[in-house]
Amino acid sequence: MAERVIVGDLNVGTLWQELDGEQFDVVTFGDVLEHLLEPLDALRAAVRHLKPSGFVVISVPNIAHGDVRIALLLGTFPYRETGLLDRTHVPVLYQEVVCGP
Repeated sequence: MAERVIVGDLNVGTLWQELDGEQFDVVTFGDVLEHLLEPLDALRAAVRHLKPSGFVVISVPNIAHGDVRIALLLGTFPYRETGLLDRTHVPVLYQEVVCGP
């Protein structure tokens, strides 16, 4: 159970400054990275605020989901108003961001 939950706008970049050097056991990005202009910067900042034994937990859309795979086989990449690939997602190279260069 979380002792504290912090909510902020990572695109603005002021969240970490407001935390005044605090360190955390866990930083969670639940379906967040795909909405950020600079997701790698957000991950790097999170790591700097982890305790030595801390970790980052991320969740990103499943590009292998059946609906997306069928669309890709038909030659489309279906950004829509809602769903796995909604229009609020910022196109990025997911493998590089999630797995590293």
